[in-house]
Amino acid sequence: MAEAASIKDSVSGLVDQFKQQMAEFQTSLSKADPANPSVASVSSSFAVFKEFVLKALESLQKQVDLVTRQVDQIETRSRRSMLLVHGIAEAESEDTAVLVVNALQAARDGLAAVDIKRSRRLGGRSGRDKKPRVVLVEFKDTAIRDDVWFNKVELKGSGVTLGEFLTKPRHAAFMEARERFGVRSCWTWNGDVYILGKDGVKRRANSIAEVKSLPTTPSADVAAPAGPSVAPCPAPINKELYDEHAPVRSIKVKHLPAPWLTEEIKALLGKKNSAKSRYRSYPTDANKARYHALRNRCSTICRDAQRRHIHQSVENGDPAKTTVPSQFSLSCPKFLSVSFTNSLPRTLTHMIF
Repeated sequence: MAEAASIKDSVSGLVDQFKQQMAEFQTSLSKADPANPSVASVSSSFAVFKEFVLKALESLQKQVDLVTRQVDQIETRSRRSMLLVHGIAEAESEDTAVLVVNALQAARDGLAAVDIKRSRRLGGRSGRDKKPRVVLVEFKDTAIRDDVWFNKVELKGSGVTLGEFLTKPRHAAFMEARERFGVRSCWTWNGDVYILGKDGVKRRANSIAEVKSLPTTPSADVAAPAGPSVAPCPAPINKELYDEHAPVRSIKVKHLPAPWLTEEIKALLGKKNSAKSRYRSYPTDANKARYHALRNRCSTICRDAQRRHIHQSVENGDPAKTTVPSQFSLSCPKFLSVSFTNSLPRTLTHMIF
């Protein structure tokens, strides 16, 4: 990648040097006697030669740009299973694979050293800088890498952060995008840089030139939301009209619609919904297994909580607070009322519910 960038810079320098020399020659040529036929012939030949060379250099520049982009794509694919881990403290004679496994347990349960192909710290060690060096990790399986990347939110508060191992042009584009559009509007995925513009449109830009070409202000066709219109104040209306057509009524909430729904169950349902949306966005095998595990766990916990709530309400003799889910309606005889089930034997109550 460095060699391709060097070739690109060399061609750009060659173009600038040629334009400068051609400008100097044209200046000296304009000072000659235009009445001389040889000068006129040289001037016309020079114009044709200049146009030919500029077109040749422009074609060469496009070819070098194409090769540079292809090399960048190949290098990005080679980094597909790699991640950068920040915030792992350094130690003498350390095993970076073990340190990474211990640091990423919150992001993936059961992560082991055998799942890591290789790992090492980047950069030289400096005694002045107390900040630990970043660790480059390459996983054996891309699915494991994706699972760790998607669950990086679980590392919040631990001091450990994750990042993708971007190439130099894409890293420069990412930093430029964060400077122009803000940190929250820029992210990376599979080595690509994504930007959420001011107009709400998501775009991909993998070079500084592409980032600078993006609009930093909403387009003209996206009109700003109009402010609330201030309606004139209506004339005073008789209070009796409100009391007749829109009377005030008090509403008393008797009980919660789902009293068995605790905060722990709500948190688990939130994790299930997050796993479902992640699986829809990125349908990998790891995301599918994680979503199915959370879905089955939520179903079991919710069913057990509903049953416990029904048993407690029946045993306490409070039928008003008993909420029988639809899945239990078929197992309860119609002639059996909930109001007197507390007088039934305990074994019969368990058989019914």
